[in-house]
Amino acid sequence: MSTVPRIARIGMPGLRVRDLPTGGVQAITFHAIVHHRRALLGALLTAIVLLIGVVGSFWTPYDPMTFDTGPAFTPPELAHPMGTDVYGRDILSRVMAGAQVSLLVSAGAVLGSLIFGTIIGLLAGYLGGFVDVVLTRIVDIMLAIPGLVLALGLVTLLRPSAFSVSVALIAVYTWQFARIVRSSVVAVRHRPYVEAAKGLGSSGLSIVFRDIFPTVLPVLIVQVATAFAWGILDEAAIGFLGLGVQPPSPSWGSLLIEGRQYLYDAPWLPVGAGAVVMVAVLGVNLLGDGLRDIVDPRSGGAHL
Repeated sequence: MSTVPRIARIGMPGLRVRDLPTGGVQAITFHAIVHHRRALLGALLTAIVLLIGVVGSFWTPYDPMTFDTGPAFTPPELAHPMGTDVYGRDILSRVMAGAQVSLLVSAGAVLGSLIFGTIIGLLAGYLGGFVDVVLTRIVDIMLAIPGLVLALGLVTLLRPSAFSVSVALIAVYTWQFARIVRSSVVAVRHRPYVEAAKGLGSSGLSIVFRDIFPTVLPVLIVQVATAFAWGILDEAAIGFLGLGVQPPSPSWGSLLIEGRQYLYDAPWLPVGAGAVVMVAVLGVNLLGDGLRDIVDPRSGGAHL
């Protein structure tokens, strides 16, 4: 989607180039990513993690739910590259299977918060006045609550499960999206091309989604990457506290707490899940930073 508003594309007398938004989603191409070191490294790391999740959905070296696939507390070896747990289950298989849960929970949380947060931000930023004041105060109140505390409280009320974690994270991340979108809309709602669209008789809905939203999209791309990385961390944290996916189903968070229980007997147990979480968060953050530089050349890091 082009970030140049349609009113500029059809031409408008007196409209200056500096009145138009710069950069754009159309700048994100394979060539641009390959020639941006951070974006390329982030894309490769993210692809590896996603590949683990995809492959783990239909194949693992051993059944991640079956007990006694090997002796208990087997250290890393050729047959079990990440060792086995107290029940003799292959850690690598459980890490691969757990990737589905962790990634889907994070993706669901980001998608839900993106939709709700964007709607709230667009309404507050474009309508202004009383609507803006009320929605902004609600956003401020929700952001004042520590996110992880709110998520833990909601998961406890909804009962621990992957769905509950995803819903709880939506309730946490929605307000971050709303604030960012609202700020971006306020910055452009009185620009000449928006006023020109109003003068041409365009409806408010048309102006919001055809003239204003494209200018917000590059900012949302970076926020989506950031929220996805936080989603992976928060899912792992909630699972580590025993409020995520319940045993025997694996997730990266539940694998971390299982490893912690037997850390002195088998210190390799939490290494696999911890390493995958680290790679996933690093990859998504690097990719988000790279995409920000690509869609906004003014950030000054276009080839770093």
